[in-house]
Amino acid sequence: MAPRLLSGNQVVYIMMEFGSMLLWDEASKKQFIDSVLDEKRRLGIEVYAFSIFSDRAFLVIGKFGAYTEEEACRDVLIILQHYLKTDCLTQDDRRFFQNGSNLKLTLCLLNGKDEIVDALIYVHLVARDLGYVRAAFDYWWSSIQIYRNRPSWNGLNAETVYENLSPDAGRSRRNLVRRHREIERSGRFFPDCLSAPVIFTTLACLPSQPPASPASGCPERPAQADAESSVPSLVARVG
Repeated sequence: MAPRLLSGNQVVYIMMEFGSMLLWDEASKKQFIDSVLDEKRRLGIEVYAFSIFSDRAFLVIGKFGAYTEEEACRDVLIILQHYLKTDCLTQDDRRFFQNGSNLKLTLCLLNGKDEIVDALIYVHLVARDLGYVRAAFDYWWSSIQIYRNRPSWNGLNAETVYENLSPDAGRSRRNLVRRHREIERSGRFFPDCLSAPVIFTTLACLPSQPPASPASGCPERPAQADAESSVPSLVARVG
């Protein structure tokens, strides 16, 4: 059974800004989403919402127990390491991550059901606010499709959210969809819970290729401990 959203899980909103140098095509967006969902079990996190754009990405994730902004930042960098080992990136993309360009991470710890729902809806509606679509439900590279009951990405459990909003999961889904539409009709939306973020900048010098195995010459995935130990040297907390 998936961890309950509000029973011991600390939930975090994350915005990753990659800068205008990194422009993802559709294959790259799909691979990044797959990387997030592939890594979630190994990292022990739950993914509640995401939206991926050409120069930025938004996540709402949770982890059981105490979960700090620094730890969430570390997990994002590990996910990026996974993504960089895929074949979707162009040489320009890889150069972006290796030439010392800054990656900006904005994080907010969310407290209570209302803040979590507000952040989740914001992540979904930002596609409309950024001008990608006229209606947020039309944007494909977002978990809004799952909350609309159109299963499109394996690994994101919307039922966990529904069960914490109402004992009736079907009613909860309908209410959440209606809440999305009500806020969308009201205009641009930025919840108060995201107004005091913690911001990190990282020197994006993540490896574009994993080390070769001495035995086979094939790429190997680095141990999580190695990835975690490299994070403090890459992260600078702003403010």
